[in-house]
Amino acid sequence: MADNTSGNLVETIKAIGEDIRLLSTTIVGAGRPDKPDTTNGKIKGTEPNGSVYDSIDGAGVGAWQWQKRDGVWVVTVGDTGLITLKTQNLKAGAYVKLQRINNIVFCFMGGLNWGLFGYKGKKEGGFIPRQAGRIDIVAQGNIPIGFRAVSSLSYSFYDDDTGRSVANLYIGGKQDANFMRITPFHENPKIRGNDAIPDIGASNLRTPAIIWVTNDKWID
Repeated sequence: MADNTSGNLVETIKAIGEDIRLLSTTIVGAGRPDKPDTTNGKIKGTEPNGSVYDSIDGAGVGAWQWQKRDGVWVVTVGDTGLITLKTQNLKAGAYVKLQRINNIVFCFMGGLNWGLFGYKGKKEGGFIPRQAGRIDIVAQGNIPIGFRAVSSLSYSFYDDDTGRSVANLYIGGKQDANFMRITPFHENPKIRGNDAIPDIGASNLRTPAIIWVTNDKWID
């Protein structure tokens, strides 16, 4: 039987060497490496690409692990938790919340009975018009830095009772004003523009899973 002792020893030495290499480029400390003054001197500015920074406090914004890539520190493990966006034209109690995990943003819409979502119609108090047939629910520029979509996206809202698609949700990305709007569908497809916006808006909407990729820097 062949003796594999020497081969196994070589592999073990290689593995130990890799562990040592990783340890030598992993830094543990407070704060965030893209702001060296928060790290109590741990970050010198001379760290090579590939270096990893494990933040013991997430810098207070859920940024737990960073890696230096092309001279820039980026978050590789992070979770912002939920943030609530400033909204308009929504039923009382309805909300739009975002959560960023690493470079993926999750969007949650609800707040009404049974977790439903709803918007105001054109004759309800506080309705703010902008474009014919469309209802802005997050004004232009109000998707904050750190959560903006790389590209624009489109989703459907569904009637909770019938499961039918009853409105379109458009999310403007970094190339289109960073906002959200709803376009209601009229039962008669020939009716468009403001005539397609109901006098009293829907309050029984369900959303699909709404997610997108961001390449924004991590939030402050």
